[in-house]
Amino acid sequence: LISAWAAAKCRAGFGAPGREYGAFLIINLNALLMVVTMVSIVLFVLTRGATYATRGLTASALTVLVLLVPLLALATEFARNRVDGGEWNRTVRLVTQIAPLATLGAVAAVITTVLITGNPIEYGFNYQILQNRNLIPRETAITITPNPEVGAVILTVVASIMWIALFRNYGSLRNVGAAFPRAESVRQVVPVAVAGMAVLIGGILLVGPTPAGVPLGSVVGVGVVAAGTLAALGLAALPVAGVATTSGSIADRTQASAPLFTLGVFGGLAVLTAALLLQPVTGHTPGIAGVDLVAVGALFATVACGLAAGVSAYARRTTTETLQNRLLGEETILGLTGAAGFIALLGLHVLATGSGFTVLGVSVTTEGTLSWPMILQPYIPLGAEPGGIMPAVVGTVWLVIGATLFAVPLGIGAAVFLTEYAEQGRFTAVVEIATNALWSTPSIVFGLFGAAFIIPRLGGNESLLAGMLVLGFMLLPLVLITSRESIKAVPDEYRDASAALGVSQWETIKSVVLPAAMPGVITGGILGIGRIAGETAPLILVLGSTLNATESVNVLQGFQFVAEPPFIINDQLL
Repeated sequence: LISAWAAAKCRAGFGAPGREYGAFLIINLNALLMVVTMVSIVLFVLTRGATYATRGLTASALTVLVLLVPLLALATEFARNRVDGGEWNRTVRLVTQIAPLATLGAVAAVITTVLITGNPIEYGFNYQILQNRNLIPRETAITITPNPEVGAVILTVVASIMWIALFRNYGSLRNVGAAFPRAESVRQVVPVAVAGMAVLIGGILLVGPTPAGVPLGSVVGVGVVAAGTLAALGLAALPVAGVATTSGSIADRTQASAPLFTLGVFGGLAVLTAALLLQPVTGHTPGIAGVDLVAVGALFATVACGLAAGVSAYARRTTTETLQNRLLGEETILGLTGAAGFIALLGLHVLATGSGFTVLGVSVTTEGTLSWPMILQPYIPLGAEPGGIMPAVVGTVWLVIGATLFAVPLGIGAAVFLTEYAEQGRFTAVVEIATNALWSTPSIVFGLFGAAFIIPRLGGNESLLAGMLVLGFMLLPLVLITSRESIKAVPDEYRDASAALGVSQWETIKSVVLPAAMPGVITGGILGIGRIAGETAPLILVLGSTLNATESVNVLQGFQFVAEPPFIINDQLL
């Protein structure tokens, strides 16, 4: 009403120009009103539910520091962006860029103080629960403990995120540096060694660790794991060794060692990953003086990659050549990528073996160093203390993953066939009508379909797999519709140009049409996943779960190898 009144006044007072000004005023005031409404909703939810959601939150100082690493990296990258504009505008933007880094740095400094002094931080507050229609106040606190421990899951996730981010920023060092004949020989051996360990893993899984009394797992497997770990450590040390043994300035030596950087990082990660996968298959954990060999190898490889990154960063500061500066920057990123990758493998090793790893008082544990009852605990059916939503989160994730793996490839393939191969006629028209009808079908109908046709063919039991298939059928129509429309929107000139170059139809579809249509396909998939992730009606009929589950589904540990078809079973899915 205010914007309409203001627009009318603008038109009455300024004539024709006022009409344009009034239109802009309406748009701006409506946008402002929308933003104010959204902010009000967010503030209302936070003020009402923040205390309940954060009740009992406890974390070790080292865990908080590990979680801050990706945020500090993003803030640093944001602060490094170039600031242009006038003096006043430049100052404001500079402060805006530095503020996140300064804030996160201050938080990290406080957490580090907790870790050094051993004094915890505790913030106590009250929250309310509804019991017998009465609000009951309860006392709780947010606590940061000085324990130098971090959970293996958190360490692995954070290190993997950093590895992906650093690898995406890494360019290429191909055809850079001096020639190392022995390094080229090692480069050819690494894929063979990884393939050999993969074959050994498959052999042990098929015939067992002791076929015909031969200690294949306890002797051969353990020996291969130990050799692979030592080989990975040696590969990770190649960059620093190359810089130390060559001659010239530090910048020239580091640039000349570029082939050793790529071989050391990628080769070391590949070999240690294969050894890490082989270790649980053998059923034994090789160690030295009671310390796991794989964990020690991952730790020293991390240190070696960190030293390589530090050397290349120092060498970068000593050069004035633009090209050499860029190449040394690539080596720095590659060294940090290797360090993040080896840290992730260390966390995976702790998860796979179930035994913690401690060095210099810092521990990587399998037990939780982050306690968040609202998120990480199951529902508690009895008692005044409320539980969490962990089973619901885990179940939703697995349902979405299964439905996506089922529907997205099938929908994209059907869209390619209907658009690129099938003749446009009655058949395609019927398929289009049926697809639109399926997308507008109520979700409970899909649930009835799953209960009537899917469950009887899965042993007659309600299961997670049935829920995945039902949600997959719900997702399929939208993926098909959006993929087909996106492929149709690709100009025919793209296809004609590809055909003029002698490219086959399938290669044209794979290399030209699908990449051009992928933004629309991804958008449709996101919209469909957003719908199925919030469905409950069909899952009540096919999932067989309670509304408040007391434990999470464990799909990864449910896989078992059997001697009869289908050779792999999972009781968690069925």
